[in-house]
Amino acid sequence: MPETQTVWPEGVFARYATVGGSTVDLHNDTEVKERSATVASCAGCTETESVKWARWIRPGTQGYTIQSRDKGESGAREWAQAHAEKCRAMPRPTN
Repeated sequence: MPETQTVWPEGVFARYATVGGSTVDLHNDTEVKERSATVASCAGCTETESVKWARWIRPGTQGYTIQSRDKGESGAREWAQAHAEKCRAMPRPTN
């Protein structure tokens, strides 16, 4: 049976398919200016992992400089991959 492509939720930059047929989505949570996080959340079992990173204004520049965002995303991707390989929760019905 062919799989149907769905539109990713706004802000999601990576998606992993679980063995149960659900997904683990990754997005950056940047609501707090000094502290940010990359969040991985499973749509099947609702387990989440948040990998924190920081951002700040560097003196003499305009705008924010991102510190460790790549490390945050890398850590969240590792968790998402490991979780997707073992999570058997089915996707929730949409109706």
